Amino acid sequence: MAAAFHAHVATLRPWDGRSSKYKCELVNGSHRASGTRCRFGSCVRQVWSMKVETGVANVNGTALYYEVHSSRAKKPLLFLHAFANDARMWDDYLDLLKSFRLFRYDMRGFGRSELPQVDQPYLHSEDLLALLDYLQVEKVRLVAPSMGGAVALEFAADHPERVAAMCLISPSLYGHMWMTMDSIIDISDVEEAGLDALKERFLQIKLLQPTMKNDHARRALQTAMDAYSGWHFHANDPLTRKEPNTIERLSEIRAPVLVIVGEHDGRDFQLIADEIVAGAPDARKYVMEGVGHCASIENVEATKQALLDFLTQVK
Repeated sequence: MAAAFHAHVATLRPWDGRSSKYKCELVNGSHRASGTRCRFGSCVRQVWSMKVETGVANVNGTALYYEVHSSRAKKPLLFLHAFANDARMWDDYLDLLKSFRLFRYDMRGFGRSELPQVDQPYLHSEDLLALLDYLQVEKVRLVAPSMGGAVALEFAADHPERVAAMCLISPSLYGHMWMTMDSIIDISDVEEAGLDALKERFLQIKLLQPTMKNDHARRALQTAMDAYSGWHFHANDPLTRKEPNTIERLSEIRAPVLVIVGEHDGRDFQLIADEIVAGAPDARKYVMEGVGHCASIENVEATKQALLDFLTQVK
């Protein structure tokens, strides 16, 4: 495969906690070893050899940053991310590499991918299709939270033959009739308030308050918000929607679906989980105790176990 750009390809050797066998090189200027430990993300958790490829795929008139984490596992698993976040939200999940070949990317407008052009309509689901074609991945398992869940559902309805299974974490859903204002942020004074104030306002929305009570999750959200460009707060996003909406096409999804929703998640996301279970032919709901909207960062181990239990059953 000829990639448009490779920032880093390296083999990460096991770190045994006693010697300097664990050697890391460079990832976009920030991935370096220090003594016996690598300071990048969750590398010290890795205890097997893996190959990390990072690149930029020039597809659909944009540039999408992606990573491929490879080991002996062959089954492809792709992570999408939530709003105001990027692929780095999955740093704690790289040990799933033992079971899968992992892919993660920054969606258009987020992280290290290009911002949308205001005169160029686009669909995240079509970007996903183009990226999978670029990476020569025919069929994939998807893990997707919140906004990413809506993208995964639209993709699975449009291209059911490309999805082996989906694990959705408090997903949004195109066509859902919203009952509450829990996830609304006031950006009417964007020019006067400034970007930092709007970012703080986003973290204060009602939907996120159960999550913000969790120390690890609060730090993760703050880190994500610090890195977020804030483009969507002030720009006219040309993101489009397909008709009919996904909620009307759930029956077209062939893949098994697990919907994880937090015990303390917002009412709308509880309803969306029920709508998916009612509409998709093979969908089930799992209510995770003690968490809100962001189960993947509020209870990493429980989420990871739920993913493994579900996805490893899929052929």
